[in-house]
Amino acid sequence: KINNINFGKNFYLIQDSYGTWTLIQKIKFDDYLEGVLPYEIGPSAPLEALKAQAVIARTWGIYNSDRFNMDKYHLCISTQCQVYKPPKNKNKKVQKAIKATSNLILTYANQPINAFYHGSNGGISATAGESWQMQDYSYLNSIVDGSKSLSKIFKLPFTSDSQLTNFLDFDKEQFYGSKHSLFRWDKKISSQKIKGMLIKHKLIGINENVLDLNPIERSSSGRVTKLEIKTNKVNKYIVLVKDDIRRVLSFIPSNLFTINKLSDDLWLLRGGGFGHGVGLSQSGAIEMAELGFSYDQILNHYYQNAKLEKIEILSQ
Repeated sequence: KINNINFGKNFYLIQDSYGTWTLIQKIKFDDYLEGVLPYEIGPSAPLEALKAQAVIARTWGIYNSDRFNMDKYHLCISTQCQVYKPPKNKNKKVQKAIKATSNLILTYANQPINAFYHGSNGGISATAGESWQMQDYSYLNSIVDGSKSLSKIFKLPFTSDSQLTNFLDFDKEQFYGSKHSLFRWDKKISSQKIKGMLIKHKLIGINENVLDLNPIERSSSGRVTKLEIKTNKVNKYIVLVKDDIRRVLSFIPSNLFTINKLSDDLWLLRGGGFGHGVGLSQSGAIEMAELGFSYDQILNHYYQNAKLEKIEILSQ
């Protein structure tokens, strides 16, 4: 038992590359998925959404299986990888989703894809290059996440703040995943709160104050990719880029937001979504399943140009 949770058997202590020890458990892939699905998308999700999550959790696990080679194990069990906890009780719907998609993964050019997923995209998905300092992938595109009529109303790229404001003001019920608690959000942020975060990350000194926030670059989906923070130190500008924006200013749920200055030390951030916005939106997948879409239709919606393929190595 670890933290009162029964993890079962087959444990090993292995010395890692840091000279410390890592506790490793060897489990079957399907047992791993049984401990991922309830904590990533939730056991009460519709069956087709659970099937979609099973495929991408399996794909993600395969794609990232060499990540900890130096430390002699495959995957961690925290949000750095996929959250895994052994289920207290076997969930028949989760088991059914895993069995129905047995050994199925998503591929592109005959290779497993980098199957990113997240909680909510706020109605528009992001490419990998918008969210991180990395290459784009042909199967991860920026799409308006809703019915086809929405993609006629909103044309990408978004080139102005007014376009994004109109998007955020639009009837949210028209988008997939609009029931998510952070599909739309407002945050009033003081300069003191921003200052505290910047000091914590050693970006400014204790005697510096925040004077202004300015999104100086946006991606095609309207996400802020460069945020400039002006301080009272002469010619001092801090520029946060892509995922560093949410990492440093952790009160921001996503990079899809507009900024309105309310006073000298207070800003209103209006935005949408929770997480990086790349790949499958779990709240969107749940709503698509409720509307009658099959798991393969859901996957095709979020990972365009990717193929469902069966691999045999998992059954060994």
